[in-house]
Amino acid sequence: MDILMDRTYAVSEMKVNSPVFDSVIYPVFDRQSGGLVLASYEADYLDKSGGAKIHVKVLIKNQPIQGLVLPSDLDLTARVGESTTHILVAFTEASLIKD
Repeated sequence: MDILMDRTYAVSEMKVNSPVFDSVIYPVFDRQSGGLVLASYEADYLDKSGGAKIHVKVLIKNQPIQGLVLPSDLDLTARVGESTTHILVAFTEASLIKD
């Protein structure tokens, strides 16, 4: 695994090589008063057995819940070869239980 960070120590790229696939992930963070929050990422996955390349793009909408910023919606687009899939995910009725 290789991880690149920018000058503020935010991760800008992650490379993972495994026996089955190689991947590169590009996260994008929003700066919040409490730190960094994942806002989106793009990733490429390459099957080492010769399968189709997979490209994923995820947009993340975050919301504060009891002082903690958590995802409320995901907008995911995945392209496998020439085929594209689009998925919208909404996290409803989210709550936070503190012990």
